[in-house]
Amino acid sequence: MRLGYLGPAGSFSWEAAQKYAEKLNETVQEVAFKDIDAVFAAVAAGEIEAGMVPLENSLEGSVNITLDLLAHEYDLQVTGEVVLPVHHCLLVRPGTKIEEIKTIYSHPQALAQCRRTLKALFPEVCRRETGSTAEAVRLVASGEEGAAALGSRKAAELYGLTVLREGMQDEEKNWTRFMVIGREGRPVRPEKSRTLLVLSFPDRPGGLYEILKIFALRRINLTKIESRPARKGLGDYIFFLEMEGAPAISTVAEALQELKERTTWLKILGTYEKWEE
Repeated sequence: MRLGYLGPAGSFSWEAAQKYAEKLNETVQEVAFKDIDAVFAAVAAGEIEAGMVPLENSLEGSVNITLDLLAHEYDLQVTGEVVLPVHHCLLVRPGTKIEEIKTIYSHPQALAQCRRTLKALFPEVCRRETGSTAEAVRLVASGEEGAAALGSRKAAELYGLTVLREGMQDEEKNWTRFMVIGREGRPVRPEKSRTLLVLSFPDRPGGLYEILKIFALRRINLTKIESRPARKGLGDYIFFLEMEGAPAISTVAEALQELKERTTWLKILGTYEKWEE
């Protein structure tokens, strides 16, 4: 299986892809792409069988581009998930001292996850965004004087950088959940699964309550609720809901059927097994 990820090698998406490949216990060819949109496009076009994309982080919340691409631009299925602990390191070329750092590069999410730490340690240092943490590491390794990157220890090993400081994230417990996307679903164990969907409903008092009641009455646990703009006008939203269970379970099937009757738009984004180490 060809599995795409946000590259280059050394990114956290790359680490998630490796973990997923180990879990599948099958031959996987990892393919790097320049951005998340490119991963989606390659899966949709059949260039690769699956893609690994970040969905949400425990410090910074959801990755909006992933949600928007799932909802609006591609007809793909979420087929798996990987939950990865994220530890950011301050990486420099060998010999660079902390007082010599003039610019720190990384992905916007990484910079945001380390915001307080960077403000305390480097209040005057310029921060610049890159397409991924691994791209930042590769950029620093190319030779810019006074440059540092936020990235993983594995990335430092790949590109020959030195770890100047570990634990740059603002909170010790920092997790990112990645989703595997494909053109078709994969077999799942219903009792070990989650289902992700996106919907809209008539704008009226109690509208959201009516939707949530469908799950509450059947004792179906919702593990994610999030709104995003519907792209039609201010105040118009769609809602992402993730629930425990699969459509093969009778109560879940009943809930989905009632949702179809009460929503103006419903898109089931996939059923996948919960990540277990």
